[in-house]
Amino acid sequence: MANIKEYASADTLQENLGLKSVLGEKISSILFFSSFIEFYLEKAIWKINKIDPSVERPITDKKPISELIKIFREDSEKFFNEDEKILIDMWCIGSINAFNIRNIIVHGVSIKVDDALSYVKDPDWGGVKRKHEPSIFWADEYSLDIVRDVMAVLLRIIFDIAMGNDSVTRILNSARHNILKEACSVIGELNCPEYNPEFEKY
Repeated sequence: MANIKEYASADTLQENLGLKSVLGEKISSILFFSSFIEFYLEKAIWKINKIDPSVERPITDKKPISELIKIFREDSEKFFNEDEKILIDMWCIGSINAFNIRNIIVHGVSIKVDDALSYVKDPDWGGVKRKHEPSIFWADEYSLDIVRDVMAVLLRIIFDIAMGNDSVTRILNSARHNILKEACSVIGELNCPEYNPEFEKY
């Protein structure tokens, strides 16, 4: 029987493909936070709609994250006042941008560029015809740190809403509102196709 570990030489292959340990740790953290955001977002939707998933099949069942964000955004129109809706809308836009970057990492192919990675989703190499335009994310330490921090902010906000730790109004009237605003602004710029990490350091 072949020695799987010896043949795989996973550490060597990872290094040759450009995934340094420090980048791998940050990417792992981003994916870790994103799974919890999805989990607590579903719970928040249940809470707002007073859904008991043990009694009825929830509207969130088998829905991808994009659909869950859409449902949450639509719910804000029904259940929150104007100021609260602005905060929920901000959170949703920030999440759309953050998860778009997450999807580029998960579904894209990486290219080693010096000490960083460039992820490309839906590449048109070789003249292949794609449904979508190529998406690119520059995954250096600095950019990954931003995504990681923004994911953590998004998770903390949705956790408090889902678990009833705080009302949307109290979040709105606390320092978390400005933190969320800044996080959503930064991730929006990072998700821009023209983004270049050398232009500006936050």
